[in-house]
Amino acid sequence: YYVCAGDAEMNSLWFGWIEASHHIATLCAIWPMTLLSRRLGKRFVCLLAPAFLILGSLANFACFVPGMPWLLLIPRFLVAMGWAGLFVLVPSMIADIVDYDEQQTGTRREGMFGAVHFWVIKLALAFALLATGFIVEATGFNVDLGTNQPEGTMNNIILLLGLVPTIGAAVAGYCIYRYPLTEKTMYAIREELEQRRGVS
Repeated sequence: YYVCAGDAEMNSLWFGWIEASHHIATLCAIWPMTLLSRRLGKRFVCLLAPAFLILGSLANFACFVPGMPWLLLIPRFLVAMGWAGLFVLVPSMIADIVDYDEQQTGTRREGMFGAVHFWVIKLALAFALLATGFIVEATGFNVDLGTNQPEGTMNNIILLLGLVPTIGAAVAGYCIYRYPLTEKTMYAIREELEQRRGVS
């Protein structure tokens, strides 16, 4: 509506390119992040993911330019890089937590940790889908008005696209920063667990 000036055909074309850029960026990010995590540690590389999310979210402020829909490829590409990092590294960090939990309790509970992890993701997605309609309506957007939205509506939407994910990513980054299980710690835990099990 905004960057394509209400042109439905142009909107469809660029929406397809923007969605494609998301998947291309995700595929491009997986290999380097996996390689870097082996060299620099999961925690360090996982901190890059919220950084990409923040950069991509803040890029929305500069990339919603009427008549220049190609600029929207930039924030989507950056955000996709961030999501790729989180979806690749967080599950492997949960595996480390399972080992740590076994060391502390003597019980292996990977099923419970995996179930809670995916339940939280599904809960977040369900809440996001539920809230989206209410949020868009609260900005003053009216689909019947096309590009002739009330003054300030698009600014409100862009503000939400920039600030809300930035705040969420900053909180995620802080949580990852406080994550205490380093590569050195995990190798020591793994060695101790293998000794307990009699595995050489």
